[in-house]
Amino acid sequence: MVDSPLKIQLLGTFEVWVNGEPIPRLRTRKGRLLFAHLILKRPSPVQRDWLAAALWPDSLEEKSGHNLRQCLNDLRQALGAEAERIQSPSRRTLLFDDAGADIDVFEFQRLLVPPHPTPADLLRAIS
Repeated sequence: MVDSPLKIQLLGTFEVWVNGEPIPRLRTRKGRLLFAHLILKRPSPVQRDWLAAALWPDSLEEKSGHNLRQCLNDLRQALGAEAERIQSPSRRTLLFDDAGADIDVFEFQRLLVPPHPTPADLLRAIS
């Protein structure tokens, strides 16, 4: 199996590696929440307005939009060579391209999907 250039761990401690190296720590917890949400919603685009309102519910629309843009910039810088995975299919939406990425949540789900998971499948999923 070829190692993925992007590895994401959502189960347990949130961690991301690009080409085997951990990404720099994001400036805010909201950056991790934003990234996790985009990952979990893929392949569907997510409305920017909805993300801004969900992450900054106590802020005015203009301020929450500004915060979202800052958060996106921070996330893209941290992802470096993999930053293009966060796409904007329209002016109002964001999308995460997970092609070829190794994401623990989806691997966990995949191991549980067979018609009758074996005990070995369940042990691999848990580990």
